[in-house]
Parts: sequence; structure tokens; C-alpha cells
Amino acid sequence: MKEHHHILHDEKSYKFYTKKGEKESYLVYDKPEFKTLEYQKTFVPKELRGMGISQELAGHALNYAKNMGFKVRPTCPVVEKFINEHPEYKEVVA
Repeated sequence: MKEHHHILHDEKSYKFYTKKGEKESYLVYDKPEFKTLEYQKTFVPKELRGMGISQELAGHALNYAKNMGFKVRPTCPVVEKFINEHPEYKEVVA
């Protein structure tokens, strides 16, 4: 069974993140325009890779944008790939 990670949103630091022990995985973004989020970079520590964390971060971040009425610029390759694999998120792309 796939483990689900508790993903948090730090609006002041512009990131979505999760921790496993002392290791933090995150997706960072910027707000270049009103109602637009640019998802820039996803990072997962080497020891946690292959667990689907980057996909969970991307899905969570895209759901946040969709629920808040934001558009997304997916400059992060992980987010771009996630959108291509989940066409229901294409509507949020700026």
C-alpha cells in the first residue's frame, strides 16, 4: 500500500512541504501576478526518492490552485509532467 504524506503549506515561504524525520521535501513557488502561481522547483532528498512524494506535492499544489481560483505556470518539470499525466489540471494552466 502506498504511503500518503501529510503536506503542509507555508504561505510566507511560498512552499508546500512534507517531512519524514528530519528530511524535508518541498515544492516552491512564486506569485508573479495576481491570481497566478509559478510552481518553480520540487525537491525530494535522495533517501526519500521513489516514494511518490514529488507527485503528491504536485497534486496537492495543483488542487490548492484549483480550489483558490488561481492559474499556474508550471516551470517545474515535475509539475509539468504531472499535468500532462492528469489532464483534469490543464484548466488551471496560465
